[in-house]
Amino acid sequence: MESAQRQQHAGRTLILCFGALMMLFSGLIYGWSIFVSPLEKAFGWNRGQTSFVFTLSMSVSILGQITGGSFVAKRRQRAILRVAAVLLAAGFGWASAITNLPALYLSYGVVAGFAVGICYNATLATVVAHFPDRVGFATGILLMSFGLGSLVLGSATTSLIVGFGWRLAFRALAVSFGLVMFAGSFVLKPAAGQASSSGSDADPAPRDMLREASYVKFFLWAVLMSGMGLLILGHAAPFAVDLGAPMGLAGLSVGLISMFNGASRLLYGRIYDRRGYVPAMVLACSLYAAATAGLILAHFTGSLWILFPSYAVLGLAYGGGPVTVSTYVKERFGGKHYGTNLGITNLNIVIASFIGPLVAGILRARWQSYLPAFLLMAMFVAASFALIPRTRRK
Repeated sequence: MESAQRQQHAGRTLILCFGALMMLFSGLIYGWSIFVSPLEKAFGWNRGQTSFVFTLSMSVSILGQITGGSFVAKRRQRAILRVAAVLLAAGFGWASAITNLPALYLSYGVVAGFAVGICYNATLATVVAHFPDRVGFATGILLMSFGLGSLVLGSATTSLIVGFGWRLAFRALAVSFGLVMFAGSFVLKPAAGQASSSGSDADPAPRDMLREASYVKFFLWAVLMSGMGLLILGHAAPFAVDLGAPMGLAGLSVGLISMFNGASRLLYGRIYDRRGYVPAMVLACSLYAAATAGLILAHFTGSLWILFPSYAVLGLAYGGGPVTVSTYVKERFGGKHYGTNLGITNLNIVIASFIGPLVAGILRARWQSYLPAFLLMAMFVAASFALIPRTRRK
């Protein structure tokens, strides 16, 4: 009996470790900005044209998540992960040979973005199913890896670009992504009882989930959480420059947010395991309130000593959104349709990408200041507190 338990423990530990590696690679999709300057220099594109690549890849990745979730529900995660491996190799390989903007949109934005979404959802849903006793812990490990992807692998990719050019960097990503995801398709296996018909009455289908008033409130909360995080991620470096930071130091601000964002996800997972998702929601909102106050104070004082700690706190707050979304969907709506339900819920990111960084850019252009954007964040914070459920658990 003890030997069988040790083997089971070792097996699911291997699945968790490999899942974390796959999520680390998937998280590099957030590191798009490292390619912006080389591509603009090579082709003369402007920032609006290259920025749309990131918006497109994030939007299409949600479609990939929904697709991956439907395959996981049918216990076919290995097949869909292999498809994703081929698409990632093809997408980055195609990006290495582009000569025009539409090709970049299709290769990196559509093909690679769609494949990353598949990997994200299939990996998360499969691995978490092996940890019914430690859902928050497993989710935190995976999402921490995803959040740190652009920070950990981004520096290596930047070195490749500097040393050998962006085309070779894309080729290296094509090979490494393809190999990691293809190998992962052999390691990640369905958990016992995953996506089975048992307990289906307690596991609402996506259409039933969408009809619940409590879910609609939670979805709006998730939109606000993502909107505030993306608002600052999209403008962290420019605001630091506005306060007098040199370009090199301003560029580090994005890495600072990413570091605290990734590290905090394990913290939120532990909070969920011990106390539930509502305390995690309260903590995320409280940290956003502190970060917003710090940003407004930094605006009026012009102090970088206030700005950068505020960025760190914002990173801690932003990490709460993805973990809370994943654990909430799992707890409230069960495992049978978890992948699909999670993909639908993550549509909040698409909405947030418009109400956050896009609106902030418009406000900055209109008023020549980021203060209106920070006041918008303060309104988001107040609304997010109002949307938190009164009960701790289901």
